[in-house]
Amino acid sequence: IAEWPATAVNYTAKTQYLFRINKGILDVTNDRDLNGFTPEYKRRVPFANMIYIGDGLTDIPLSAFYLCNSLKTLEVDANNPVYSSRNNILCDKSGTVALLCAPGLLEVDIPEGITNIAQNSFERCLPLQRVNIPDSVLWIGHSAFWGCESLQSVTIPKNVQGIGYWAFTSCDQLQEFKVAEENPRYSARNGMLCSKSGKEVICCPEGLKEVEIPEGVVGISEMAFGYNTNIVKIVIPDSVVYIGYAALYYCKSLAEVHLSERYSGPMDVFPASATIIRYSPVAAVADGEGAVQSRIASAMEEFADTKLT
Repeated sequence: IAEWPATAVNYTAKTQYLFRINKGILDVTNDRDLNGFTPEYKRRVPFANMIYIGDGLTDIPLSAFYLCNSLKTLEVDANNPVYSSRNNILCDKSGTVALLCAPGLLEVDIPEGITNIAQNSFERCLPLQRVNIPDSVLWIGHSAFWGCESLQSVTIPKNVQGIGYWAFTSCDQLQEFKVAEENPRYSARNGMLCSKSGKEVICCPEGLKEVEIPEGVVGISEMAFGYNTNIVKIVIPDSVVYIGYAALYYCKSLAEVHLSERYSGPMDVFPASATIIRYSPVAAVADGEGAVQSRIASAMEEFADTKLT
């Protein structure tokens, strides 16, 4: 990203700065190379991959750059009263809220100081393979990374307090979640995003075809596997007593569900096309109705503590 001291400039000067970005001439004293001829193949950022937001634009919809997968540069005029840009990410004026990312980037380092990754801010950034989320981030909004189908791994840093619904849904190549050990709300088990205690599965990476949920998990959150079109087999341990609404929604390739005979929750959460294979838990001890309800209540209380409203 090119940065210059804030200054009042006319339209001619603004055009000059665009050519500086285009040619990769960021030294404002170097006018000779700026005015000289540069072949297209030697230009650092093609104009076709750039959007310049001037100081008069104050209302940008979430879908403004939707599927503009060649767009790699995003700059905001320093005099714009509402927006700013950092590392090719459209931000609020304070630079603390990430609003929209240039969708053509392969890798993104979200700048330190960003505290909020807004809803849909990286939605359908199809080429995106890696994103670095800094420790300053507190919130990851609903559908923030929906449809980033090239994203392969995500690390949740230590200060994240809330993650919205569908934040990583339809990330078809996502293989694993990692979570900083210091994070007080989240953890990772078998590559899945879980609550801190590991008792709730919040989100399963969609690049996995076969999933074995660890013993000790008591609940599977709403939409935890939603829109996962890759998964073909899931083994649910005897410890699970609660499966949330639409937890396995549109898992159209799911063929096998291995489920304890003691599970007494709703069965309509499973796709009709899946074969349910019931197994007898090892050394099973019959639970009374009170014990089952207690486990469900405990699971629901933990779910409520990890959701971003």
